[in-house]
Amino acid sequence: MFKLPTIGISCFTVQSSVPPVFVQKGKDVLLDVDNVPEDFSLFVWKLEKENSILVTLYPGGNSKISKAYTGRIDHPEKKKYSVILKNLQETDSRVYTGRVTTDDGDSTLVQHNIIVQDVVSPVQLEVNSVSNSSHSCNVTLTCSTADSHISSTFRCIDQKCDQDGGNQSKITNSSSSLQVYLLDVTVICKHRNQVSSTEDRTDIQHYVFLYFVDFNKA
Repeated sequence: MFKLPTIGISCFTVQSSVPPVFVQKGKDVLLDVDNVPEDFSLFVWKLEKENSILVTLYPGGNSKISKAYTGRIDHPEKKKYSVILKNLQETDSRVYTGRVTTDDGDSTLVQHNIIVQDVVSPVQLEVNSVSNSSHSCNVTLTCSTADSHISSTFRCIDQKCDQDGGNQSKITNSSSSLQVYLLDVTVICKHRNQVSSTEDRTDIQHYVFLYFVDFNKA
């Protein structure tokens, strides 16, 4: 379960200014609040800019969970007015607001900007071609995932290899990052977002060696 830092209302004025907290799909998140006044009438957790209320909490510890969130709200120990929102899905990516009602009226105490992401799909690194020029061996590989790919060429001279154009990366259709780069003699294909990462790698000199073995046999 993720615990969010508390953000005072004075730190922001609009939704986009609330710092995001990324949570993996299926996990739980703690909507935390610490500064509820003792003389309040009720405290609600609601969706920002909507009338949808998750839960209403009353003095003395009683609470009323909205029908849409039945089975998805828990109360943590020693946190009277904080709540745990369970089993997050992409549709739960919202700004959650904690509002209190007192004799002086209503006021916002805290907001949490939740962005839910699924784990990234696996990646595969494949060799497309191996060729030579007068002084080098060129290896072209493709780093691919479910919805995107990057092709990159690596040029090897003796025992030293370089990547044409340097490290390459792109944002996929699912808003994750796909990257292919060279680390010493290892080509790494990495797919990641803010909650997960996966990679595939290969030793480029292995293909260079095999190419020259086959070339010398010809």
